[in-house]
Amino acid sequence: MSQLDRVFDPFDPNLPKDPYRVYRHFRQHDPVHWGKPSTPEFNGGWYLFCHVDIKKVLSSDAFSVDRSRRQHNIPRQPPTPDETTFWRWIGQSISFRDPPDHTRLRSVVRDIFSPAGVRKLAPMIRHTVDRKLQGLGGRSQFDVAADFAEGLPMEILAALMGEEISAAAEFRDIIGRISGALDLRSSADVYQDARLATEKLVVMLEALFVSRRKSTGSDLISVMQSAVSDGKLSHEEAVSMVIFILLAGSGSSTHGILGAIHTIMSNPSQCETYLADSENDRAVIDETFRFSAPVQMVPRLAIEDFTVGERVIRKGDDVTLVLASANRDEAIYRDPDTFDISRPTGQHSAFGWGTHFCLGAVLIRLETQIAVRRFFECLPGVGFSDKPVKWTELVAFRGLSRFPVSVNR
Repeated sequence: MSQLDRVFDPFDPNLPKDPYRVYRHFRQHDPVHWGKPSTPEFNGGWYLFCHVDIKKVLSSDAFSVDRSRRQHNIPRQPPTPDETTFWRWIGQSISFRDPPDHTRLRSVVRDIFSPAGVRKLAPMIRHTVDRKLQGLGGRSQFDVAADFAEGLPMEILAALMGEEISAAAEFRDIIGRISGALDLRSSADVYQDARLATEKLVVMLEALFVSRRKSTGSDLISVMQSAVSDGKLSHEEAVSMVIFILLAGSGSSTHGILGAIHTIMSNPSQCETYLADSENDRAVIDETFRFSAPVQMVPRLAIEDFTVGERVIRKGDDVTLVLASANRDEAIYRDPDTFDISRPTGQHSAFGWGTHFCLGAVLIRLETQIAVRRFFECLPGVGFSDKPVKWTELVAFRGLSRFPVSVNR
């Protein structure tokens, strides 16, 4: 593979076929690597592959998630109107804001996504999962992606927003169009479609905010509207936050559920151990997130000089942290390329570290635990189909877009 000889290129068409082999090469031979640019405004960028280096950067104030700080770099071409409009909404969300704004935004929804808040959602999640499984009926073949996992998180999020399940399908279609623009390098066509989808979603959300001004409750939209009324958020920040929660919650959960089911099915002996004991579900799901990370890499911008290993990252440099590589680091894990449900939990980087640790990590874990456990309990004869699975073509995110299975009843 050419990547192993010279420069890391996240857009190499061969990378999705076996990314972990490529990550292992750079982790062992050039862990702080200057590779091809992740976005057009840069001439190159740093890629970090080791657990210790990635954790060091994620724990440092020398790096920013705020895209507006990139303006001092001279872009090779100006952003398109579609791109500018898209980032007007997405850029105000918690994922692209540094403290103190990040802290302020996070505090508004902290209780909803806290362990105590998420535990209250467990009955609703189980009901939603069981209804999806019942919909599969007596089918002997189906696609786990299209028929189960892809719609599930959005139905849960719709309920969290206080909306009917019927609204989930429309939200899901819109979010799917928006998510492509959050990958590393996106084309003008992708940004145009994402901009149109974002504008449509904003209109839908504006109507929900208007309704909550008349009658508030405990749902997500009501909480956001109360924060606006109390002066904690601007209205645009509140809308942006809801958009981000829909994006992050649906994508990470979908890929997490699919990755967990695929990984467990691929390891029959460990599948039997998993099914025999529900007490260790948290540990099993953590291992599936480590082994098959939905988020492969995340970007950062250096806002001051910073030394990693023997390399000096300069102020203004683009940095991409390959989280999926950290999850396979030999310095942290014994036999990292082996799926092992008895492995101690707590060190994987699937949800990040530090200030920007995933806001919805507790909810995503619980959704995945319930969905995967119920999937195998309700479908004891499930197995791989003779049709191949298909992985998404996204760069920063990795998941299954097609997952055909057969059920022997």
